[in-house]
Amino acid sequence: MMFEALTGYPVEDVQDCMAFFGLSEIEVRQRMGETWHRVARLWREANPQTEAERQAWYATTDAHIFEGLAWHAQLEQRRFREAIAARCTGTVLDWGAGVGTEGLLALRCGCSVVFVEWGLIRDFLVTRVERVLTELCNTVITGEYHANGATVRSYTVGPIHSWIAPPDEAMIFLNAWTSGELSFPGDPPFDTIICLDVLEHLDDPEAVLADFRRWLKPDGLFIGSAPFDDLQYDGHLPQHQGKRLTQLCEQAGLMNYWIDPIRPGEVSC
Repeated sequence: MMFEALTGYPVEDVQDCMAFFGLSEIEVRQRMGETWHRVARLWREANPQTEAERQAWYATTDAHIFEGLAWHAQLEQRRFREAIAARCTGTVLDWGAGVGTEGLLALRCGCSVVFVEWGLIRDFLVTRVERVLTELCNTVITGEYHANGATVRSYTVGPIHSWIAPPDEAMIFLNAWTSGELSFPGDPPFDTIICLDVLEHLDDPEAVLADFRRWLKPDGLFIGSAPFDDLQYDGHLPQHQGKRLTQLCEQAGLMNYWIDPIRPGEVSC
């Protein structure tokens, strides 16, 4: 991965934004530089109060895409996500994948990765995975599938895009907000499940962790973070303050976990 000397942003990230949003290089750098202020302003202007309103905001707003890329470009975060990829084995679920940094690294390390995201950021992630698969395999075969009427909570599971690239990598994208009764073929199918800085945004993180336990192989690893006590960021729900992710994992039966040890001061663990 190449980094720009002045900004520190990966060249691939800048180019992905230029292609997806139709922006110039200068405009992309500017968006990344102002990202946290812009996210806060747009969130407070929208002032979403219900989960449905939060869902709609995340589905249509581009600010958190630039925020995720700028955040992951920090040296500590790059090292953290490289460490996550090194711990991944087999088939990986990256739930609430965001811009997909750790899942893409796991893909480059030889894992098969299932990315789950919502709305506009999911569409952006699709283009990034296509690029990486093309780099790795020089070909991308695209198939369009549907979820056979399955639902995720009260939200319909949207189209499932599956990229199958020789010899054995398989990418699935679910347009999903929460887990609900969603099931995957061959349950439990996953050797590793990643969920970073997502649970604090959801009304019922305990239900999502229970589904992770259902989807994770008996010897599988859960890698997670959830800064429940950090309320300075917009979108972190105050009703979860005081919760500890390690305790919630154990209550859900997820006994083999790795809870964000690189920045313990930011994570309720």
